[in-house]
Amino acid sequence: MSYSEIVSIVEEIVRLPSYMVIGISSGKRLIYTSTQEGSMDLYSLDLETGERIRITSGERILSAAADEDSRLFVYTRDVTAGKELATVVFANPETGEKIEVEGFKPTRILGLALDGERAAFSGVVEGGTGVWIARPGEKAEMIQKLSGASFVLSIKGDLVVGAGWLAGDARSSEIFILDIPSGKLNIYTPKKGSSNTGPVISRSGKLLFASNYTGPYRLYTLDPKGMVLEPLRTSYTDHLRHRITEYIYYDWLDDEKTWFLGKRDGRVRLYVDGREIPLPPGYSGSATYYRAGKRFILARSSLTSPPRIISVGLEGGYSDIASSRLSRNVARRLGRVYFTRIRSFDGLEIPTFVIESRVAPRPGPTVIYVHGGPWWEVPDMWSGTIASLVASGYHVVAPNFRGSTGYGEEFRRLDIGDPGGGDLMDVVYAARWARETGLASKVAIFGYSYGGFMGVWASVKEPDVWDAAVAGASVPDWEEMYELGDAVFKQFALLLFDGKRDLWRERSAINYAERLKAPLCLIHPQNDTRTPLRPVLRYAQRLLELGKKFELHVIPDMGHYVIDVKSAMEILLPGIMFLKKNLG
Repeated sequence: MSYSEIVSIVEEIVRLPSYMVIGISSGKRLIYTSTQEGSMDLYSLDLETGERIRITSGERILSAAADEDSRLFVYTRDVTAGKELATVVFANPETGEKIEVEGFKPTRILGLALDGERAAFSGVVEGGTGVWIARPGEKAEMIQKLSGASFVLSIKGDLVVGAGWLAGDARSSEIFILDIPSGKLNIYTPKKGSSNTGPVISRSGKLLFASNYTGPYRLYTLDPKGMVLEPLRTSYTDHLRHRITEYIYYDWLDDEKTWFLGKRDGRVRLYVDGREIPLPPGYSGSATYYRAGKRFILARSSLTSPPRIISVGLEGGYSDIASSRLSRNVARRLGRVYFTRIRSFDGLEIPTFVIESRVAPRPGPTVIYVHGGPWWEVPDMWSGTIASLVASGYHVVAPNFRGSTGYGEEFRRLDIGDPGGGDLMDVVYAARWARETGLASKVAIFGYSYGGFMGVWASVKEPDVWDAAVAGASVPDWEEMYELGDAVFKQFALLLFDGKRDLWRERSAINYAERLKAPLCLIHPQNDTRTPLRPVLRYAQRLLELGKKFELHVIPDMGHYVIDVKSAMEILLPGIMFLKKNLG
């Protein structure tokens, strides 16, 4: 395959629009984000007439929230060329008119919610996070400061609620309930050490949230007046029969009934009052309920099916609202997708997706794709990176190593205090599996963010495993990353390593640069504040002094978050071209 063919294929894939459903505004307008015009922008769609308005144009959107009873919606935008320091903006979904919140210094915003024309959000302050209330045309007011990382998730009536690592332990998360008039703050957990996430307030003031305090994740309701906790009662039990391991999105249908998205083995199902509503196979990470039309609106995709927005009735049956389609030339390159479990060094089974390329031989060049996070996963969801690799002629093995989400809280906790230890060996054993099963001839590691850390770390810790390594937005030096981070990312490093600062030096590739054998490609955004550039430049200098074979690509005017087609091309193309030169 020629270089020009690779460029053409990757460009087609990254130009496919992505979609995320935000919610319903003004009773009938769908608010969603999409890259359909090149950058991640906000759109407003009248679900009755089909009228569509582009609200933003290249504003570096980071988050948004909508409320069906409000005539406005709210969003945050990065005003620092990728450094993720954001302002808050109200927007009219019918006219596109915008009102920026006043009196607020741009900061990293971690959570955003809307009730009528009041927005609540949390943002980084010295020593933790603050909670603000904002209204259009008025100055934002910080009403509470919390230690640690906290995420505002819902506001209604007198309450603002959210969750975070409020006990200072990555193994648990707690809910905060803030009474606005009195300023009374309640940090709540049903059991010390349990994980509690995503509280949502009903119209009557009851909370719905997910917790693992009795073992597996379940949904619970909490009356904040009497602090009465109850398991969610549903008329049907399809979600229990399907043994759902994670509830990724949920909300109230009315004051008693709920709907939710449940996940197992990387795939997501929709449930209403516990009854499954059939969907096309794949994954949905965002959804909303269109009350007037009695329909659900979801973003939907799979590893081989590009993103789309679908409308689903209460009794099933779906239609496309927005979609994208691969050309026949690219679609025919994407081969078989299957889910398997790979036994690691200690017998732990690692859930893994395998995506075969129809244009690669078997055995053929294979990429072990390492996701970011580390508290994230590779689900059966469209990934422009994975699709580009497969269409360019590489089989892809994507292990959900220990520490990944979606496979229970016990599995997620396994890398706390040991990043670059057991999780690295899971990745190494995935590479061995690829060779032993006859899938792989040569093997490369490829990752971004935490996956980038794994790329630089694996290439020096297990140098004989790899034929090449690509590391995007990597962390070659945890000590320096901590020094350069803000309050939240300092806490992240402490939580991830469980306070074991001595491991920062031990798990930093910069201290083992002489062990590198495979060619290495470093790709890094210049304005990244999550994984700063400076340690990568020092690592590159060290590799240069040692005479190691490597490439370094610094992407100007870009932060950690890939928000447009141009950025995606600048991140992906160097890595794939590098693989062609070094893997075949």
